[in-house]
Amino acid sequence: MTTNDTITQARAGAEQVLARTQETTRRVADEVRAKTEPTAEQLADAVNELIAWSRRSTPRSPLDIAEVRSGIEARLSPYLVVSRGELARLESRVEDLEAELATVRKVADKAARAAKKTGGAKKPSAAKPEA
Repeated sequence: MTTNDTITQARAGAEQVLARTQETTRRVADEVRAKTEPTAEQLADAVNELIAWSRRSTPRSPLDIAEVRSGIEARLSPYLVVSRGELARLESRVEDLEAELATVRKVADKAARAAKKTGGAKKPSAAKPEA
């Protein structure tokens, strides 16, 4: 046998060993994956556990949010920051006052026009009525 034949045989033997090793590795990997892959029941249990945890922690959330909100409001109050609710209330009050002022102006204008027609009626006295 020549050197080339020996090398060829060694190479063929190495390829066979490599093919068997790859096949064995794939088989072992498939077995490991099958054993470690979660089943539908395990996934359902995990989901149910997450839902239960969420429900247990939910009642605390409003308290935490309220605490955070009050902390923020306490820190911002020195800077005279107005909340949206307070701003809406103040805007509504200003609109009401503007409407009231418009009504008073209309009445005053009407009274002034009536006074001009009658030739200057007496101005109402500033004295307080007797009780």
